[in-house]
Amino acid sequence: HSHHPRGYCLFGDTVNTASRMESNSMAGRVHCSEFTAVHMRKHGPKIVLESRGFIDVKGKGRMQTFWVNGESTVDQPAIVSEAFRRVNSTGIVSNAS
Repeated sequence: HSHHPRGYCLFGDTVNTASRMESNSMAGRVHCSEFTAVHMRKHGPKIVLESRGFIDVKGKGRMQTFWVNGESTVDQPAIVSEAFRRVNSTGIVSNAS
């Protein structure tokens, strides 16, 4: 008769990145990765994102991160990031200029 654990503890890239975003954030601010920011821009075009620049994230290296600053009351939100100038119609960041 073998012993099977009744609970599971799952960790992966998403959980680790979220933990790093929290530990590198500031009180009262919402901090997200570039991957999340690109998807937020695609699916929530009125969400205002502000580039925080690059930070060193333990276990991930240098990452471009963003502050989520609420919703815009105008049609096009102000986004402070060169990366978003390269987002194509699929919402994927392209390296092409």
